[in-house]
Amino acid sequence: MALAACTSTIFPAPEGTDSSTLAISLLVLANGLESPVYATSPDADPRLFVLERPGRIRILRGASLAAQPFLDITDRVSFGDEQGLLGLAFDPDFRASGRFFVNYTDLDGNTRIEAYLDRDRGDRADPNSGMLFLKVEQPFPSHNGGQIEFGPGNMLYIAETRSLLSAADISTRTTAADGYARSNFRPTASQETLSTSPSRAPAT
Repeated sequence: MALAACTSTIFPAPEGTDSSTLAISLLVLANGLESPVYATSPDADPRLFVLERPGRIRILRGASLAAQPFLDITDRVSFGDEQGLLGLAFDPDFRASGRFFVNYTDLDGNTRIEAYLDRDRGDRADPNSGMLFLKVEQPFPSHNGGQIEFGPGNMLYIAETRSLLSAADISTRTTAADGYARSNFRPTASQETLSTSPSRAPAT
């Protein structure tokens, strides 16, 4: 699979620009990726980090895709349906700490938010450095959310839902409004593991 991006001949569009005059083109950035779902970079870092849903983070430098993954946790990721490695957020202090966070579904199908370390600030993170910060039990393999992002006050924001519906229920039921939709916290090195189940929604 290829990673592509859109660009315009007028960017940003001046006020009053007729959208019909905008020319949009598709640029191929990389080939050879497996189920890429997201791409991001730490501040002031020229590398682009691309998530592959089976459980790898790949590095793209310009048009060159690094042969070895930055992180490979395929041995602990459940990949299929809407599951997999779904989110990546770099600590605002990544250049000093080497810490970043991932959101993935584990082999039991549950959501895990974990921190990992790039100890030498190179192109390979330590797959054995994982620290669990949040676990959410998921009864079904769909609607697992995935996006994580640092926001104001260096809080980590987590877009998450509980899988409340089976495939057989979709035609007759809608997702309950009390689904686990968002959490935010300021992670620390000694953060205790949080755990939630479908019977109890955590505080936000």
